[in-house]
Amino acid sequence: MKKPLAFIGCVIIVIAAYFFGYFSVRQSPLVEPAQTENTPSRAATGSAKLYGKFVKISESGVELRLVEWVEGSDNQEQAALETGRCTLDRIEKDECLPNPFFMRETQKTMTLPINQKLTVQVLSPGSNGEIKQDEQQNTIHREISLTELGKMLANVEFTKQTPFIFTTTSGVIAEIREQYIP
Repeated sequence: MKKPLAFIGCVIIVIAAYFFGYFSVRQSPLVEPAQTENTPSRAATGSAKLYGKFVKISESGVELRLVEWVEGSDNQEQAALETGRCTLDRIEKDECLPNPFFMRETQKTMTLPINQKLTVQVLSPGSNGEIKQDEQQNTIHREISLTELGKMLANVEFTKQTPFIFTTTSGVIAEIREQYIP
């Protein structure tokens, strides 16, 4: 007599679980999923943004060494390991990547002509040598000439460390903007 009751109890549990699963999955979500744009700095169609460091500059063109701008913690950690900048142990202890990005040096260089209406923007120095910022902690750029930029680039350490964003249109550099590195 106990075997049929146990069997009936098991059948009831299985049926109840089936209906519970069916009705819980069948309900539609209350919030519609939305897709957000995750690349606010994407170049407009017909142009491109390149991250790089200066190799050589002249009145007619710029030779630059491209750098890869890596965002996202997983991607940064992978890039840091691949380049030998960090060890797995240091990454696990959060000792390697203090910034929300990682710049991977490349050996790729390219020479591009300069637009006659080129704009050059560099970071503005503050009163104590720090980078000037506004009330919202945004860095403040100032516009300079290509000649002034050439003088700044005479400082070898500045040239080696400072990345720039080169905005091109039809393969010609239209804007050069110094990238802030915290």
